[in-house]
Amino acid sequence: MLKTKNINSENQKCKKTNTFMEATVQDVIDVCKNGERIQVQNESMQKSRKLFRLTVCSVSQPGQFPHCKYKGEIKEAKVVIRCTDVNLPVHFHDEADYHDSGQRAMRTCLVFLLLLAPSLLLGQTNRDFITKHVQSNMNPNRCDNEMRRRRITGPDGKCKDKDTFITAGTKEINKVCGKAGSPYKNTLLRESNKPLSTVVCTLKGGRYPNCEYRGRTATLYIVVACRGGLPVHYESGNPYRSG
Repeated sequence: MLKTKNINSENQKCKKTNTFMEATVQDVIDVCKNGERIQVQNESMQKSRKLFRLTVCSVSQPGQFPHCKYKGEIKEAKVVIRCTDVNLPVHFHDEADYHDSGQRAMRTCLVFLLLLAPSLLLGQTNRDFITKHVQSNMNPNRCDNEMRRRRITGPDGKCKDKDTFITAGTKEINKVCGKAGSPYKNTLLRESNKPLSTVVCTLKGGRYPNCEYRGRTATLYIVVACRGGLPVHYESGNPYRSG
């Protein structure tokens, strides 16, 4: 299963462990919507309120990618997931509340379980991404007009708390899904290898559609989800790291 899905560590070596969830896409999205909010290493996560059946695959003997050998163990756990601001899962965290079932999975982990990929879950398209987050001549004074003109709202249809516009060209941004980006924190998200100029619009008042924003420029390493080699979701931006 890991070979089929081309799962490896960031340095293209055999990944030590990987967990597969026996669940539907909607089951896992529901964890983001209705789970218990907890803090893990200063990050906000969602913990499921029910047990999920999992297969934990661990390297069983030394090998070189892609010829990795795994043993599997079936467990039950309340899973811990990091979610986007629109309630979509992007990272399965190891801080799971395991209830060992005592069963063993197939040695090579060839089990037909669902591995969630955020770029497949996102209903958004590249066109949506461009509408919400790309404007080459954007400046901080245009936040109110652009947010209103593009009809950008939060998940509840009200004023969005914050939105980021990337002022680079679309070709440059698209490359983050390829060689100009790298895997982000062991997730399927990608972070740009170099910082990009952005304008961050933060809500200061008003009611939709008359939302009022405060704009500021920022140089950020952007973090996005990709599908088909194109960005479809803006997750966050990390400050420029000098030196």
